[in-house]
Amino acid sequence: MASLTSCVAFWGLGFPNGTGLGWSFLADSFDGSLPFNIAVPTLHARVIGALYLAATVVCVLNIFSRGWDEAWLGTWMILLWTGSILGITLTHQEFFDWTKPSVWFWFVAYVGFPAVAAWLLKRRTVGNVSPAGRRLSTAAKIYLAIQGVALIVLAFVLQFSPAAAAAIWPWAIIPLLSRFYSAPLVTFGLTSLVSTRCRSGLEVRSLALALAVMAASLIAASCLHRDKFNFTGPAAWIWFGSLVVIGIANLTIAVTSCWPAREIVKSPQQVRTSS
Repeated sequence: MASLTSCVAFWGLGFPNGTGLGWSFLADSFDGSLPFNIAVPTLHARVIGALYLAATVVCVLNIFSRGWDEAWLGTWMILLWTGSILGITLTHQEFFDWTKPSVWFWFVAYVGFPAVAAWLLKRRTVGNVSPAGRRLSTAAKIYLAIQGVALIVLAFVLQFSPAAAAAIWPWAIIPLLSRFYSAPLVTFGLTSLVSTRCRSGLEVRSLALALAVMAASLIAASCLHRDKFNFTGPAAWIWFGSLVVIGIANLTIAVTSCWPAREIVKSPQQVRTSS
């Protein structure tokens, strides 16, 4: 899965309009690498690339996780993300170009990935002992809860009221892309809420690092296309401000999750009691 998500990230972020090299084994542009029959504007291509770069981070961290306690939340995200995309795919088949071979890769991937993720989650359970590392702080849990609610609300607006979403979005957006954006957002939102039940920071590291990378990539892409933003209204400022908060907060959670756990120093009375 990481190879496919990194491919979308490569084209979306790096070469939305193609490499210009004319190599036959490469797609001619971001649109050429996707199975759709619609043209994806450059800014949207980079936004999709940023989202899939975050997905690549989740996949890579799952590959190198030291145990199921560290990997289960990433597997949960893969199930939500791919399952949501599958649902959108089945309800918008008119947007697919069935002459492209990438259509069949798309359908195989978005049927197979959620099925495998669901199978893994069903047969594996999280252990009673959280991974080694710092305990997830109360402040982090409060932030994750707020982040989760905000992302879920935004995802529902994008999915079920694309006209309202277009009215508040900081640049022009079409209904298909509005619904497409809702899948990763609801994934990150629900996972943020689930993360508030975790004990160790290492359990939520994949979510936090993915969101930090996503925010940084979206800020860079938005700066490249700042002419698309209207800074006379609040939407653009809310967009950039929210990304800065998401990036800093989640990077802090990700970094502190790697710090060694504090040792609990027992008092003499506790030592005598335990002995």
